[in-house]
Amino acid sequence: MNQELYEKLREMRLPIMAEEYKDQSENPSIQNMTFEERFKSMVIKEYDSRINHTVERYC
Repeated sequence: MNQELYEKLREMRLPIMAEEYKDQSENPSIQNMTFEERFKSMVIKEYDSRINHTVERYC
């Protein structure tokens, strides 16, 4: 895992993407996925987290 990239994602306030990047780096079965599939997974998880947080805040 590229620690600098992980830290930059956290600094940009993308904590879920950072954690997903870390998880993907540690999981050998993920290596079979294309870049687009891996990136899509990170973006969707970050997006879902933000939406869920917004909903929780207003409920």
